Order: sequence, then C-alpha cells, then structure tokens
Amino acid sequence: LLLIFAGCSNVDMLILSRNYLRIRALGLPFVLVAMVLQGASLGRQDSWTPLKIFTAAGIFNVVGDILLALKLGWGVTGTAVATVTAQVLAATYFALRAIRQSSIDKNKKKTNHERDSAIPRTKIPDAVALKWKGLPTKEILQSYGAFGLIMLLKSIVIMTTFSCMTRCAATMDSTSLAAHLVTMQVWWLISYLPEPMAFSAQSLVARDLKDREYRVPKLLKVLFGMGFAGGVLAALLTGLTLMTPISRVVVADSTVRTMLIEIAPWAMLSQLGSALQYTIESSCVGLADIRHIPIATALASVLCLTGLLGVYRKGLGVVGIWQYSSLYFIIRFAGLFLFSKTLKGFFISRTHNETNKQFD
Repeated sequence: LLLIFAGCSNVDMLILSRNYLRIRALGLPFVLVAMVLQGASLGRQDSWTPLKIFTAAGIFNVVGDILLALKLGWGVTGTAVATVTAQVLAATYFALRAIRQSSIDKNKKKTNHERDSAIPRTKIPDAVALKWKGLPTKEILQSYGAFGLIMLLKSIVIMTTFSCMTRCAATMDSTSLAAHLVTMQVWWLISYLPEPMAFSAQSLVARDLKDREYRVPKLLKVLFGMGFAGGVLAALLTGLTLMTPISRVVVADSTVRTMLIEIAPWAMLSQLGSALQYTIESSCVGLADIRHIPIATALASVLCLTGLLGVYRKGLGVVGIWQYSSLYFIIRFAGLFLFSKTLKGFFISRTHNETNKQFD
C-alpha cells in the first residue's frame, strides 16, 4: 500500500521497489544504533567522531552504488546492498568505538577519584561513561517521552512531505521521475555536510545556557554564520554535481542530465535553506524551546503540499516540485525563528546585546 501511495503505477516498478525496500529494511536496526550513538557523542561534546564515521559511510555508499549498480549491473538491488552495507559498517564501528571509549571513561573516573582523595580542594569532573546494561528509570522515560513525542511528530510531518514530493514526481514521465530521484540522492548526500554543525549548535548552546548564559547571543550568531557558510558550500557542491560533466557519474542518460541542469538552481537553494533551518532547530533544542517545532514544520508542510497539488494540476513538472521544496525550507526556517520566543529574545533583547558587546 505504501508503495502504491508513493506512485508505483506499474508492476515492474512495484517489483523493483519492493525488492529494494526488503533489502533496505535489514539496515534499520543498524541505523537506529548509529543514531543513538551519534546522540551520545554529541552529548559528550564530540561532533568529530560522527562526522568522520558518516562521511566515510557516505563515500563507501557512493562507491558501492557505482560498482554494484552500474559496473556489475545489479540495478536498484545493488544500490540497496551498498547502502545497507555502509549502514552496518558505520553502526558496527560506532559501537566498537563507544565500548572502547566507555572503558577509557571508567579509567578516567577512577583516576579522578584518586586525585580528589589526595587533593581535596581540586575538583576534576568525572567523565560520563555509556551504560550498556540495565533499564531506564521512570524519570528518564518521562523526560524522554515528552521530548521524543514532539520530535517524532516533526519527523512524521517531514517524511510525509518528502514522500508526497516523490509521489508527485511518480505521476510524471519516467525521465522526470529519474531526474527527481537522482537530484534527491545527490541532495541528501551533500546535505549531511552542514548537519554536524547543526548538531554542534544543539550541544554548545545547551552547555552555555546552563553555565554561561551571557555567551549565548554571541554563540548563536557565530553558529548561524557557520550554518550559512555550510549551506553555501553544500549548495555549490550540489550545483557542481548536477550542472557539470560530473553528473555523468550518477546518470548516463543525456535527457535526464539536461533536466538536472534545470532543477539544480532550486536544489541549491534548498540546500541553503536546509542548512539554516537545521541550525535554528538545533539551537531551539539546545535552548529547551521545542514545542513550536512541530507547528512550524506542519505550517511549512501544508504550504508545500498545497503547492505540490498545484504542480500536479497545472503540469509544472519536476522543476515545480523543487521550487516548492525550496519554499518549504525557507518557510520552516522563518517559522522556527518567529515562533520561538526564547530564540528571538536572545537575538533582539537589548540587554543581551549590551552584554554581548561587553564580552570580549
């Protein structure tokens, strides 16, 4: 049913899609493990480890796609195998590294305890080791549930929006669908470049909000500047991939490559908007101001889906889909900022601005 909703209009497409999803489903447990360990790393102020792991996994995935799908002729089955293999390797390495780090943390904690006993006035903070056994307490489950429910609603809305984009493309001819899927694949891969900076924003803002609130306004401006720079870099790489002969690496059909050139400017704008909205969302999470996130996301999605309906009825083509994709990210960015009283307070408040000028 989900495949039919996504636009699988004929038997051949349905069979290929079903085979692809069956293989990809094997990687879901490993994706969840990697996501949990990524959150643990970011909570420990370590954004470098997830960046290295996911970058290596992305490169492995691309190389695997080229070898299995194009060179060996496995088609969509090859892309699914390459993706799942990359996910398994990333999660496995992440877990092994976390176990090793947990052992190191225990040794550090023991050393700190011995130092504190020898020098009572010297306070050396204990490292926080990951726990691999036992059940979470009721308090942890309650706080996790309150936060997790809001973020789950946000994720459902986002995935529904992107699924409808693909559904809209599936109603078009095969060339348009191919161009959309190639653009989406390139877009998703490159969009991971500014993502670590967004997650770093979440960790750094939460840290300073707790102990050094006067630094938060300046930190937010620096993080937004970095997010903008990361978005520009991702946009340039997207344009370079879609509008130059590099596109021959991802697609052989010349008609599809011509269509990629038409889509590229809007995909680039979507990259910039994506980087900015992820940065502002992570900042809101760091500020513990998250209740408005599903609302802003739903508003952007409703406007985007309304636009997609117009694309379908007026026959605006796959370029129209990516135009409304850009609009989605811009509206979500604006909504996240306008609906967050805490974030606006740090940016607009004169008191915080005066404190920021006096600081360093």
